[in-house]
Amino acid sequence: MGRSTRTSATIRGLWERVERWYLENAPADTLSLGPPASREEIGSTESVLAAHLPADVVDSYLVHNGSNETGVFEFGRYLLSLDEIINCWAIVRPLAENPEYSHFHSTPTGPIRNDIWNLGWIPLTDNGAGDHVCADLVPGEHGVIGQIIQYSHEVGPQRVLANSFADWLTRFTDELELGRFSYDEYSLQIIRIDESS
Repeated sequence: MGRSTRTSATIRGLWERVERWYLENAPADTLSLGPPASREEIGSTESVLAAHLPADVVDSYLVHNGSNETGVFEFGRYLLSLDEIINCWAIVRPLAENPEYSHFHSTPTGPIRNDIWNLGWIPLTDNGAGDHVCADLVPGEHGVIGQIIQYSHEVGPQRVLANSFADWLTRFTDELELGRFSYDEYSLQIIRIDESS
């Protein structure tokens, strides 16, 4: 019970820090985080996916159910709602189930299966082009269940971004506050500041 409470408080605190950064560094109403999802909605999503979402991912959706297709993260990535998770997952599902694709393999870096798509990869963000940040529930050898991976619609999984969603969101939030990003009003998204400049 204590661990879950700490995780929940951590995730809520991270989202509050992200919101504060946007309030201070971007035009008003740039960030459009959704309201909390209910545990029933999360349970229904897990039923469709036939998988249990990691605890920190659940905690995040109990705070914000998506970002209404407005960018939150680098490269214009937005947080998917639970309905959007199901839709994105269903779109690429044939890559995992259709025998015609069984001979295709990817070449990811790190402990990720070399599939083109796997039903155990749960998309959490999208950039509007089918590229996702996913929770990996079926990691490769020496991987961690719930690790966060980068997925490209062109080449498949690419690399491990963090050992957990909480770790990934923490690093992103820390980088925001350290001044590693600025809001670009031309592209309407945050961009990484070149530290060498």
